[in-house]
Amino acid sequence: MNKDQAEKYQERSLRQKYNLLHVLPTLNSRALSGLYYKNFHNSVKRYQIMLPEQLKSGKFCSHCGCVYVPNFNASLQLTTNTEQGDSDELGGESMEGPKKCIQVNCLNCEKSKLFEWKSEFVVPTFGQDVSPMINSTSSGKVSYAVKKPQKSKTSTGKERSKKRKLNSLTNLLSKRNQEKKMEKKKSSSLSLESFMKS
Repeated sequence: MNKDQAEKYQERSLRQKYNLLHVLPTLNSRALSGLYYKNFHNSVKRYQIMLPEQLKSGKFCSHCGCVYVPNFNASLQLTTNTEQGDSDELGGESMEGPKKCIQVNCLNCEKSKLFEWKSEFVVPTFGQDVSPMINSTSSGKVSYAVKKPQKSKTSTGKERSKKRKLNSLTNLLSKRNQEKKMEKKKSSSLSLESFMKS
């Protein structure tokens, strides 16, 4: 297998595992979702891929591995960290007063997790084509597609062929002849003007 084929295989297998993780909640199989979750993360480690923070922290249950789907296999509840007494789960920071949190209860394994409430809406910046799984670049890293700064324009094959045609001998001769004709026209008009002035 050459490098391109290996990258395509890697991308295909990771995409399949990722997609299966999203299909498995419909089967209601805790063991199977945990197995695929572990398999997906082992593959990510093997290929040394950096996952976005959205995939690492709050999308999957850390106990059973299923994808959180509200009102299907997870229940959401708005609470404060003082009600729960779980400030350690939010980072162990000493907080001034009660802070809003979202408590996600996994209905498969009955475990709960707290997430910090973010009141501002964060708009992700994506490139033209949103591909949240795998970039097909040579590095094969998993990340969200982001607009890259435009590089200086490089000449394409079409532009190079046009330049070759313009620089051919016949074209150069025809340009030279046209320039001579233009000079004659200008010189004749100049002589007429000079004649009129005198």
